[in-house]
Amino acid sequence: MVLLIVECNLDCVFSATFEVFSLVKVEVSDSGGFEPFIIHGQRLTRETPIELSVIAALLRRSDSNLKITFEEGDRKELMAIDPEQFSAISLELNQKITTHNELAGLLLPKKGTKKKSTPTKAKKSSLTDE
Repeated sequence: MVLLIVECNLDCVFSATFEVFSLVKVEVSDSGGFEPFIIHGQRLTRETPIELSVIAALLRRSDSNLKITFEEGDRKELMAIDPEQFSAISLELNQKITTHNELAGLLLPKKGTKKKSTPTKAKKSSLTDE
């Protein structure tokens, strides 16, 4: 959330609170058409991706013409989606979604797992004297 304070010449103070929403990158998929798409008043072409709100992108996920990329920064928005929308989201994703964690787990990139490394023991060379 962003707080904006503006002072005017009459010694008054105006303040407003604005909420900043994360946006999801939307591109034309490899199988998408060559004509521009107009989505929420934005022109999407192969050369020019657009950004949509999380819910607007989510409800277009089944469109094979689009490549939609969710990122970790979208987690907060995904976790705030009204659970009453899960049935529509489930239809769009063709998968039953009942919790925010299921939704985030499906859409967000998997966190990298670190490989445990164990030091290897030095082998005794057959060329050395004993």
